[in-house]
Amino acid sequence: CQGNAAEADPGGKASKGFITVGLTVAQDGSPQNVRVMKTSFASETLKSCVVEAVSGWQFADTLLKPVETSYTYKFGEM
Repeated sequence: CQGNAAEADPGGKASKGFITVGLTVAQDGSPQNVRVMKTSFASETLKSCVVEAVSGWQFADTLLKPVETSYTYKFGEM
């Protein structure tokens, strides 16, 4: 994703920063309601790529109920 953002914005600031992704892990382990909660990046290319990537992941079944979670990904040295 970071490479795509850098290509879309040469000379931009797509090499360093963070992006916090929020999501709900459904009972069957599928990610739902994937969204960017906070980011230092302005690149819509990077944001949409990360959301699309996380949307394709598969987690372990939660069995009892959906689980709300978030994770912050850091790119480059900050």
